[in-house]
Amino acid sequence: MQQSSYPTRPLFTAPIESIISLERNNGLPLYRQICQQLREAILSGELAEGTRLPTERALASSLGVNRT
Repeated sequence: MQQSSYPTRPLFTAPIESIISLERNNGLPLYRQICQQLREAILSGELAEGTRLPTERALASSLGVNRT
């Protein structure tokens, strides 16, 4: 059996709502808010490099948004 040469990445296990909180009435599109807050979490070290985020479906479901 051949082993992968890629290191395993840690799973993101905290509720995504602990990092992303959407303000539906502030005028900024939801996708921009998600992007901005994920970026801030990465830059602040709250999300470590290589951490696997939830899938697109799981993220959309958790945040109550449409995938598109």
